[in-house]
Amino acid sequence: MQECAYQSGNKTSRFAVASKIALSTEARAHISSKAMLITFLSERTLAELCSSYNMKVNCMSAEPVKKPPIKVIVDSNALFIPLELKLDIFAELQQLLNRNFELILLSPVKRELETLTQKSSPKMRKNAAFALELAAKCTYVKVSEKPNEPTDEAILRVAQAWRAPVFTNDKLLKLKLRDISIPVIYVRAKSRLEIDGLIS
Repeated sequence: MQECAYQSGNKTSRFAVASKIALSTEARAHISSKAMLITFLSERTLAELCSSYNMKVNCMSAEPVKKPPIKVIVDSNALFIPLELKLDIFAELQQLLNRNFELILLSPVKRELETLTQKSSPKMRKNAAFALELAAKCTYVKVSEKPNEPTDEAILRVAQAWRAPVFTNDKLLKLKLRDISIPVIYVRAKSRLEIDGLIS
């Protein structure tokens, strides 16, 4: 939606618009005094003033509505990417999506990482600890869980409910997500992120 306005410096003056209209031959019949000008102005919007007298003044478009950040659900393996491939996943996501995003860490994913820091090989414990540090930059969301529900199933369930893309390199999870038309963000050629599916 546009509203016409006459600009004087950096300020928009409705009075200036009405004054300019008042100088036009067509408007003089309607506005013969300053008092009438003020009344004329108060009863009309700038858009009405402009359209009524076909004024050729600057049109200022309203600022576009900012889209909310895209919620991207992250799988645990995606948080190992910076360590394994030396990729800044936040910078890569920004470049890929070209808009603000919010990386979502679901409670089952966090718990899976915590388990890896305690019950795995020394190297995996170290990597999982790094992934948990990176996870602190995500938005943590505690979700309801079914008894003995695998982490991937929880991701599928929430992604479907939210219609949110998922960042994962798990091949089986990627297939399941695409089967329900959920966009998948993944690493391509160990060098960049790509997306399979459309994000609205």
